[in-house]
Amino acid sequence: MHLNDPREFLTRVFRAGIAAADSRLVTRQAVEALDDLAPSVWVIGVGKAAHAMATGAVEAIRARRISLAGGLVVAHEHSPSATHGLPYIQGNHPVPGVGSQLAADNLQNLAPETTADSDAIVLVSGG
Repeated sequence: MHLNDPREFLTRVFRAGIAAADSRLVTRQAVEALDDLAPSVWVIGVGKAAHAMATGAVEAIRARRISLAGGLVVAHEHSPSATHGLPYIQGNHPVPGVGSQLAADNLQNLAPETTADSDAIVLVSGG
């Protein structure tokens, strides 16, 4: 393979890598690819990329005209660009604390609200 413009090639490779790591986009594509989603879906996101993943999941759910039953996003920091519309709790990182306990309590309180005719998409990121 002959490279006419190595800078252009490296820029394209870099952009492809960034796009492949876009948590919102990758999650949206993954949820769009799910075949059998229930008529209503819960979205729970936990971790550093929770806001982006939840946004991608909610975008896909809404695009498919599936009801968003509810959910929760737990992350160390709030994301001003988040558009998922789900409640947010600030967890503690790297050591669990009061925020993490509050998040766990809220997740436990969601369980009785779920029904047999709904699905849950649980999104977990590390870091």
